[in-house]
Amino acid sequence: MCAEQFTEVAPWYDDLMAEVPYQNWVRYVEKLAQLHGLSPKSVLDLACGTGRVSRILAQKGYAVVGVDGSPAMIREAQSKTNGEIPFYCQRMQELSLNQRFDLVICLFDSLNYITEPSELQAAFCRVSEHLNPEGLFIFDVNGEAAYTNNLFTQTSLGRWRKVQYVWQADYNPSTRICEVHMRFIVNENGRKREFFEVHRQRCYTVLEIQNYLQQAGLECLECLDAFTTRPATKASDRIYFVARKILAEHNQSHE
Repeated sequence: MCAEQFTEVAPWYDDLMAEVPYQNWVRYVEKLAQLHGLSPKSVLDLACGTGRVSRILAQKGYAVVGVDGSPAMIREAQSKTNGEIPFYCQRMQELSLNQRFDLVICLFDSLNYITEPSELQAAFCRVSEHLNPEGLFIFDVNGEAAYTNNLFTQTSLGRWRKVQYVWQADYNPSTRICEVHMRFIVNENGRKREFFEVHRQRCYTVLEIQNYLQQAGLECLECLDAFTTRPATKASDRIYFVARKILAEHNQSHE
């Protein structure tokens, strides 16, 4: 029987992602913000998961708030910070915090998990409402190359750690939905246990995302090949977007 995505895996997530260079990801986001003239003091980390990026940002002196839609992941995040960072369990599409931020981030293809276009549009609208004037929204998505090149069919068998996995991806180019059937094997005090999750993502085109941003009052400033300053191409498997909240006066000047 399959568990809901990001439930059973939550206690093992940091072990699973042990090799992800989160520090480099944060430095890249800081660089993009700097290139667009922003020195943020407050950061909203959307789809924060277990709070790895939130903790790095807090250590750097930012005032951070983390939000994730998975209760299990939020529990993990809260357990690792002793209340030093506020974490909230909310869906991005229904984001409601009594606060605005200089910078909103959403990393690690989290937005691809929103498989209904209308809900992605709603999420962008909620982000816009939580940005300070001239604030930036920096996020990444998987490009279609990630799905067509089968990057989500993976296995870690043979590299024994606390958790091993076998992932089998099925991408439908007509619906642009990718289903990843995930089998996890965990070592609990010397005893092996396995569980399963099915993760669903949707592939969005750059043009779709640009349109959704504009409709939410956000101007798309750049679409970049991940971790570079080069424009994204069809070969980009991960694409970073930088968007800025459009000021009311700016809107009026274009009417």
